[in-house]
Amino acid sequence: LPVLIPAMGSHGGATTQGQREVLRAYGVTEESMGVPILAMHSARELAHRDDWRSLLKLAEVFFA
Repeated sequence: LPVLIPAMGSHGGATTQGQREVLRAYGVTEESMGVPILAMHSARELAHRDDWRSLLKLAEVFFA
């Protein structure tokens, strides 16, 4: 199932609704794209590298 996952950090006030509003301002909606938009802020660390960068994935997508 294709989905859109916004990856914008603090844009839109760092809220789920704010992310949706930023996307809507660009004409990107679930209706216009034909797929769900999974705007959320839950993440889990899946791996950790020695240079301190973490691999994060959205918890709702991978751990539902």
